[in-house]
Amino acid sequence: MPSDARKKNQPKEKQTQSAPTKTNIYENQPYYTQSGPTGILDVDITDALGKHWGGRIDLLELETEKRYRVDFPEGKGQKRVPVGNFRAYIFAYDNGVPVMVEIRDITVKENKETFLPVTLLEGTIGPLVLRDFDSDCDLAIDRAEIEAGTDPYNPLEVPGKKTIPIKDVVLSDKPGWYKGELCCFSKYSIGKESISELIKRAEKENLDFLAITDINTLKSIDDPEYHSNKLVLIPGMKWGNEKMGYALVYCPRTPLDTPSTIPEAQAECLRVQAQGGIFAIAHPCFPSGFWRWGLSYYNAIQVWCREWRAIPPLTLDKLDDWLKEKKRW
Repeated sequence: MPSDARKKNQPKEKQTQSAPTKTNIYENQPYYTQSGPTGILDVDITDALGKHWGGRIDLLELETEKRYRVDFPEGKGQKRVPVGNFRAYIFAYDNGVPVMVEIRDITVKENKETFLPVTLLEGTIGPLVLRDFDSDCDLAIDRAEIEAGTDPYNPLEVPGKKTIPIKDVVLSDKPGWYKGELCCFSKYSIGKESISELIKRAEKENLDFLAITDINTLKSIDDPEYHSNKLVLIPGMKWGNEKMGYALVYCPRTPLDTPSTIPEAQAECLRVQAQGGIFAIAHPCFPSGFWRWGLSYYNAIQVWCREWRAIPPLTLDKLDDWLKEKKRW
């Protein structure tokens, strides 16, 4: 079984749907649209009792690191896929939540069949489910992690994902209230200010902490101006889309996927928390982009934002009074 090592020191290339690209650990991970010559991927995912499990295959092209998604909701079938040498990350659905169960290196040749049989030994008999065989709750079972060379007890190590570097900074450990900004945007998404300008403005306002939450990207933390000796910078992003709604994700340690189903969104929520991050629902009642994902086990819900200023009877003064009373609701 191959290790999950990656080629290093290769030049970055422009990211388009037609040109080769290297994995960017700071952004949601896209799937590419198939083009060019194809072969046939024949998949059969069963448990020890012969029952088929629905799942999907993520194909990572080893040369370019393009990623393709192939769905097998019935756990079996044939699909056309691009030709090439791939690392196949195999997921089985545990109550709809995708769990990585195996990793294989495969070669797909034009108009030829590549057979990919998978037999699940975990979660098939008794009360245990697939996630009971995932010690670190990163949604990759222990056996798959051991075979891939990642630590099954460390949620920061996930097969097929690179760990996002984050520094732990403590500028004050005194008990009390701290003030800061948990949602703002830079030029890397819908904002107009540079990272340097945002940080300087926050420092001028004497904030204790600042989270720059650009949409579906963590490019802010890779910016050379992302540093401060006066306030704590919290890595974060606004994750989601207008159709289904957004969450504020703080301190994710591996790149987030852009899900197509609610259970897949639940998987991202669970993995963020397993890695020590925070998953908070953003403006759930916005006229546009309101929360449709559902989800369980999130950490927080945003209760105030700029568009709600005109909604009576809740006012900033009332919120200030509640904060003074340490009121919980």
